[in-house]
Parts: sequence; structure tokens; C-alpha cells
Amino acid sequence: ELQGVGGEAVTTNVAGKSFIYDSKTDTFIVRENARLRHGPTLLTAQELRFNRASREASASGDVHLIDPDLKIRASSARLNLDTETGELENAVITPRVGAYTIAGRIIDKLSGARFHVLDGFFTTCGCEPGTPSWSISGKTIDCHIGGKAEVHDATVQVLGYPLVTIPYATFPANSKRQSGFVNSYNSESTLRGFQLMEPYFIDLGKTQDATIAPDIETAQRVGLLGEYRRQDSATDYLQVTASAYQEIIPEAQRLAPEADKQVADPFIPSFRYGLIGIMREHLTPTVMVYGDTQTV
Repeated sequence: ELQGVGGEAVTTNVAGKSFIYDSKTDTFIVRENARLRHGPTLLTAQELRFNRASREASASGDVHLIDPDLKIRASSARLNLDTETGELENAVITPRVGAYTIAGRIIDKLSGARFHVLDGFFTTCGCEPGTPSWSISGKTIDCHIGGKAEVHDATVQVLGYPLVTIPYATFPANSKRQSGFVNSYNSESTLRGFQLMEPYFIDLGKTQDATIAPDIETAQRVGLLGEYRRQDSATDYLQVTASAYQEIIPEAQRLAPEADKQVADPFIPSFRYGLIGIMREHLTPTVMVYGDTQTV
């Protein structure tokens, strides 16, 4: 084991079972259980080469790199420890905090949280062991974590199954919640005509959020749906769901076929609304306040 290589401000420790020093190139060659620690960064591999002058390291065979932000697995890697840049082969990158995964045949780690990926995929799923719920794969991916990603020859996959392939796509590359539009719902039928519902998600903080969605049914009605959610714990929460609709078909066609003709007004109202609220709050571990309400 060699400690304090070069006497730089950031201490570098190199260790392993087999240790060789090449004085001509000022390079340390370590084999079998090779480890290099540079400040808070730990690099392990079956074989490791470290150039003391350039602060460059190359590793091969079951490569693992852990720093304060990332965890990286690769078959081989070439890294500059000072600039924290380099090239990875057959690599998988996940964050120490957050939820995203970047994988690829070749990954160029650029300065900051930027990556250039060849033949890989990206997902913001938590990615428990197994196939992620969704991912976007592509021939090339330029990804800025916390910003956006651009994919060429992109394929959208759900549970590992390809759904659609497009020449180019761009999308947010952020594992944090943020306000924005989510997947729309659309359909067509003889009863409702063409229906389009486009939800908009509103991030209100770590414990609360809301969704607003206009609903257009070209043969029946137009409406607006909204939901507010607050989750203080697994058992303490508040959820309020509301909707309002305005019928657009003539009143004569709004007679409910099953309506009781003895009822004063058997017609479906032209304006309708609904409100549902659910609340649970523990005052103590054994005492809970709750409330449920519904009005239509």
C-alpha cells in the first residue's frame, strides 16, 4: 500500500495484492483487489494503473467507483481524478441520492453532472433490481442531470418492451419532482365523441401536490377535474378531489332513459359538479381524527 502519493492537497492512497512502480512513466500498476482512494472517491478493480503526474487512472475488470454523488459499475474505465471526467465501458451509473439510472456501451463522463452515452438508456425510475418501469434508449444520449436529456434514434420502453421509435427526443433529466404536463388521455366513441384529458401536475412541496386536468368530450360535455394531496406520513394524509362539467348537447337529448317520470325534473342538469374529501390525522399513536365528505 502506498499512501499520500505525490504529496498533493488531496491525499491519494493506492493498495492491492500485486504492486509495481514504473519510474519511466511515473505510473503505479496494481493487480488483484486493486484500490485507489483519492479524497472522498474510491475506485476498485481487478487491475488499476495510476499516473502520479497527470492524476489519471485506468481500471479494468469489475470496476466500481463511488464518490459523494455517484455509484458507477463498469467493465473498464479511464479517469482524470482532478477533473472527475473520463470514459467508461459497459457502465451503469446511479446517484448516491435520488433516483435515476444511466447505462451504456460507452459513457463519457463530462464535467459536472453531464454524460454522453453511446448505445444506452436513461430512466428516472427508482430501478429496483430488474427491468425498470420505463426507460428511453438511444444510439446517442446527451444527458445533463438536473437539466434535460437529448436522445437520437430514441426508443421508448415500458417494462422492457419497446413502444415507439422516433429519430429524436428531448425530456427532463431530473429525478426531483417538478410541475409540468403528464401523459394525456384520449379516446373516441359514438357516445362521447373525441375525448381529450390533459393533466397538469403542480409540485407544492415535499409533502403536498395537486393535479388539474381539463376534460373535453366533443359530443357530450366539457369539464375540469382537480385533486389536492397532502401526505405527512404513511397513515396521516388529506386528499380532496373535485370536478365540474357543463353539458354541451341539447336539453332534449339529456333526458335520462332510466329517469322516473314522476320526478319534478327528470333531465340531467346542464351543469354538474362533485367534491370528495378524505382526511386522516393521528393525534397520538392510538388516537386518530378522521373525516370523509362527498357532495354532488
